[in-house]
Amino acid sequence: MRLQVLAAHPSPVDSDPMLLFAHMVARGAVIKLGQAATSALAWSPAEQQQQQQHKRRASAAAAEMVWLTRQITHFSYFTVHPFLPDPLACAIGFFNAERGVSSNATLPDDVAHLVRVLKNLQSVNSLARAHSCEVFRHSRG
Repeated sequence: MRLQVLAAHPSPVDSDPMLLFAHMVARGAVIKLGQAATSALAWSPAEQQQQQQHKRRASAAAAEMVWLTRQITHFSYFTVHPFLPDPLACAIGFFNAERGVSSNATLPDDVAHLVRVLKNLQSVNSLARAHSCEVFRHSRG
């Protein structure tokens, strides 16, 4: 798995915006795989264990995404990768799906941080603006 390759050569992600993006894209892929596995309708009893494993991995990847996002403060918003909003939106969507978004729900600190970073990127990134519109539309119900 590519995450193992990234982990095998540890480098501080707070010093390289492309390395940070690579880690975030990898976690986003794990989240998407977990979402696809849990959305499959017909799982045999033997496959249900794999489904739960994918779900646990997706949850861990989303938590790691929050940690990675906290490293963005070491960079200027102009130096982060232009597609960074994609994995951010992926993690926000995962957390929202897990907790069941309602119009009066307050965001947990981790999700609020992801939303804040996405919102801060809006001024320099049109993809962030598009994802922000989508996130806010879904959070209103």
